[in-house]
Amino acid sequence: MGEKFSVDIEKLAGFGGGVEDLAGYLGKVQGLVDGEAGPKDGWEGLMSQLKGPFESTKTKTSQRYDQRQVAMYMTGNELISLANTYKEQENKTGDRIRTAASPLPGHDSRRDGDATTTAAHLSTGDTPDLTPPKHEEADVVSIVRDKAAWVADADEAIQKVSGWSPINDTFEKLVGNWAELTRIGNVYEKAGKGMEGAGKSLGSMSDQSKSHWDGKSAQAFDEYAKKLSKALEAEAPLTKVIKDCLDVLVEQIKKLVKTIVDMVVEKLKEEVQIDNWKDALKVLAKKIPVAGTAWQIERLAAILIEVFQEAQKLVDQVQKAVDLVKSVIEFFQDPAEYLKSKGQDALNKAVDGALDKAGAKTDATKQLVKDLPAAVLAAPDYQAAPGAGYSGGTGGAPWEDGK
Repeated sequence: MGEKFSVDIEKLAGFGGGVEDLAGYLGKVQGLVDGEAGPKDGWEGLMSQLKGPFESTKTKTSQRYDQRQVAMYMTGNELISLANTYKEQENKTGDRIRTAASPLPGHDSRRDGDATTTAAHLSTGDTPDLTPPKHEEADVVSIVRDKAAWVADADEAIQKVSGWSPINDTFEKLVGNWAELTRIGNVYEKAGKGMEGAGKSLGSMSDQSKSHWDGKSAQAFDEYAKKLSKALEAEAPLTKVIKDCLDVLVEQIKKLVKTIVDMVVEKLKEEVQIDNWKDALKVLAKKIPVAGTAWQIERLAAILIEVFQEAQKLVDQVQKAVDLVKSVIEFFQDPAEYLKSKGQDALNKAVDGALDKAGAKTDATKQLVKDLPAAVLAAPDYQAAPGAGYSGGTGGAPWEDGK
């Protein structure tokens, strides 16, 4: 025996209102992507290769999330329309009853207005926070200080008297402001969690609707909602691998910086006055005017230029991590199409290439290897996302019994 049609009109209208509220939240997720998921500044050196891809990814992600938002809003709107349709039919039935016989004491009176007038919106529940990550500058000096404190002291003294940080400026030209990579990774992870949270909320709300709506249209909605919920939830593992591969790249950049610092230290040790450098800087930073630092500034700048030229040869160890980011971005833009045209092996090779250059496994590489399978498994749910909002049907379909 099939499922008989029944509906609580006011609760269905409240359900629709709650789904529209959820669409509003998806709009905020899209706003986070629009405002924060693109490159801002410091995309020089190695990072310049990723500026264009991330600008393109921001645009495509925004379009994708806009499609999800529109589908969610139109679905909520359709649920409200169905509630109004049911109410209109109920009122017509009431009119026929009142025309056929005089109302008995206590008989319900006609209810004018649409079904949303008094319906309380179904709560979407708690949704993830969407506060954007702060913009920061990569701090090369702190890495240098860990390797050779006196070199950092030299940089600090020169910056105090000249306003120029030889270390930060030189390294940014080589690799860029890698704090931007961390920021964008955090933005995508946060956006993915937001989409996932919306998907779970829709699933929870849909489960609640089963107690007050039965029939063919309700069953069709259940199938639709499952697809939309899963597509939204798929964004969490997909965005997580963007963050993971960027963490791997940042790790490789820091490793490169430490290698270059060792080169700087060796160059500085060749200077005749190096044994007295630190003591001289203590005096320099406090008492000696700018003119007195000319030799130190000129010589340190020359040394850094020499190291910069030699460091170009070391960039290959980071290039594999850059290539990995490019591959993951391409996969993220359309997971199903990427796997169809290139296969998972292409993604695995990019990961293996970056890990080979990374050497011993680190926390970042372990996390990427751990999270990648979930992202690949999310591709079918991404592919099955509804392209439009739910439809309750036309004519007599909304009143039909279910299977």
